[in-house]
This record gives sequence, C-alpha cells and structure tokens, in this order.
Amino acid sequence: MADGNSYILPSSDSQNEDSVDEVIDTAQLLKTAQSISLTTNLWSSHSKHGYLGLTAIWINQDFEIIDVLLEIIYFPAPLIADAIAKAIKNIIQK
Repeated sequence: MADGNSYILPSSDSQNEDSVDEVIDTAQLLKTAQSISLTTNLWSSHSKHGYLGLTAIWINQDFEIIDVLLEIIYFPAPLIADAIAKAIKNIIQK
C-alpha cells in the first residue's frame, strides 16, 4: 500500500495455500476441545440470496474463548427446522 489508498488482492495460489493451512489448524483446534457450542446465523444478501453460517465456540485449558467459523453456505428458502438441522449435520460431518 504505497499511497495508503490502494489494496493489492492476494493471488488465488496464496488463498488456496492459506485455506489448506486453515483447515488443518481448525481440525487440530477442534481436537483440543472437550465440549463445543455451535451457533448458527441465517441471513439474506441484498439480492435476496439466503446464507447459513456455523461457528464452533469453546473454552480452552487456559480459559481463553476460541471461536472458529466452520462454514458459510448458500441456504435458499424455506428456512424450516428440518432443512437447518440437515445443513448443520452436513457441515459437522465434513
């Protein structure tokens, strides 16, 4: 950011490498948890597309709160309990 107003987008290669590292780190983090709370968030974009986000939260041995975004998926209507439960189950099984 030479002039303070520009932003250089990361390359797709660096994003893919970072994503793989994050998946490994997330898997390792989840293995350290004794119990996990899951939170969901459902929302619609300005273009009326629905999305579901799933986050895992726990307290580690040092009493620090750890939260990890597990996934954000496209989630079309209708927003019924069975469809939400199925989406959460699919995310957890990955």
